[in-house]
Amino acid sequence: MSTNRMVTTPRPVSLNRRWLIWGITTLLMILYVGAARIESHPVGGKLKLTPGTEIELSLFRLFDNPLRMGLDFKREGCRDRPELGTWQGPPDRDGLLKLVPGANVRIAASTEGQQPIVFDAMPMSAHNCESLWRDLTTNLAVGPGLYRWPPPPDMPELALHRGFNRVHLKVLQVDPPIIDETVELYALAALGFKNVRPNVFWLWYAFFLETIFEVTQSVWLLLLLWWTWSSWRKRQLRA
Repeated sequence: MSTNRMVTTPRPVSLNRRWLIWGITTLLMILYVGAARIESHPVGGKLKLTPGTEIELSLFRLFDNPLRMGLDFKREGCRDRPELGTWQGPPDRDGLLKLVPGANVRIAASTEGQQPIVFDAMPMSAHNCESLWRDLTTNLAVGPGLYRWPPPPDMPELALHRGFNRVHLKVLQVDPPIIDETVELYALAALGFKNVRPNVFWLWYAFFLETIFEVTQSVWLLLLLWWTWSSWRKRQLRA
């Protein structure tokens, strides 16, 4: 005894549903890439290295993270600036790291409702022919160019909260010969290509996926436009 089985073919996805799927995925991708751009955007301002100088930075954050900063010094003609120190020295031993010290720079940072946190400029750690970079750290030097290493877990931090943060900065101390020099101070982003805070690591893939998103969504859009035109054309021919 034989039985006839009806073979059903799946119904094709409707054109409206295809547009809906494209719209939802595009919106999710825009939100993902947008969040990554916000968290990877540093904010800077000019700062004159004169004791008593004060500036304010407005920082927007999607996630809570501590403030990280650095100073960008101008460099003319690739000339050396030994007064900024250098990140060179013997291997760390006995919990201490010895570097070639630079002229001291000490800055206090605070936000509303938080006590000021003191930052020291470490010796120069990065450079090109136009600028030299010094990180600002709350791991204060225990001697000229001498730092606890690795940085202790109890280092004080200035918390940046979700939303807008107004950070007040005041120069406390500057040593010659860089006193009165104007530099760029940057509040670093929580999301960087090499340095990433743990709670935003999931956004790191946007550095690679953004271009892929643009290509795939554009191709998908062209296909949808073609399908839409073809559907409209068929209806016109049937009419």
